[in-house]
Amino acid sequence: MPEQDKPTQVIGIEPQDTKLINFTIKIDSPDTYIYSNVAGVSISPWDIRINFADVNVTDEGQEQVFKAVTGVVMPPEHAAGLVMLLTGQLKQYESQFGEIRYPPWQAMKARNAARAAKMAEEPQSPKTEG
Repeated sequence: MPEQDKPTQVIGIEPQDTKLINFTIKIDSPDTYIYSNVAGVSISPWDIRINFADVNVTDEGQEQVFKAVTGVVMPPEHAAGLVMLLTGQLKQYESQFGEIRYPPWQAMKARNAARAAKMAEEPQSPKTEG
């Protein structure tokens, strides 16, 4: 089955009652894609907005303004699910194609690995039934 035809696993959360709903859907590929090499994020109490742009810096050190080519608005619950989905896809990407050479990403992975190692060293307290 071609990659774009594989079903997409989605975990949805209904914001009004935080009931976890598991389901599988198929998302068809769009007719066109945009290219983005930078994203900006803004938040409000109700949603998260992600603006995507294609930036080509020509004058180093000078402030340049670029218009977003598209934007996505989503509730925070969906943004959290998107983070989980992207994290899993990035791990899969690295296992297939090699490490992503982006220092903040590498630093985050190192912190997470150190945290996991520290937790593994800590003695587990026995669970008591109460």
